[in-house]
Amino acid sequence: MKLLGYQHQDGRVGFRNNVLILAMSGCTSELVRRIADRVPGTTCFSHPNGCDLQFHDFDLMGKILKNSAIHPNVGGVVLLSIGCASTLSLDLQRAIKASGRLCASVGVQQGTTKAIEKGVKIAKEMVNELA
Repeated sequence: MKLLGYQHQDGRVGFRNNVLILAMSGCTSELVRRIADRVPGTTCFSHPNGCDLQFHDFDLMGKILKNSAIHPNVGGVVLLSIGCASTLSLDLQRAIKASGRLCASVGVQQGTTKAIEKGVKIAKEMVNELA
């Protein structure tokens, strides 16, 4: 039997090449869902956590976000942030790019409608590039 998949620069192999729309805090969870709903080939990861995580909880959240972003079935990631999220200190964008995946960041400071529009545009471009 022959299995077809996608080998990433980091050597890991996945069977899907989805674009992940990733909430950097619970404040952007609804927005990542709205973006993913409008772009076939994407999935979202939302969570209820805010900037109040500390110590072990913050470290665990960082591991969850990073491992989700560089999962073998992910080919690109759109990070959505309101700009004050403590998870920005994790420098996920660097880790994602180092894994060979596409990565872009969208800030919500300019307004939610503009952020959704920008996220949809970037996600569509990534899906097309990965096709």
